[in-house]
Amino acid sequence: MGTELCRPPPLPGKARR
Repeated sequence: MGTELCRPPPLPGKARR
């Protein structure tokens, strides 16, 4: 809980994998 808050949002077509 909070893993998505710790890391930045995945860029569209950049950090997809």
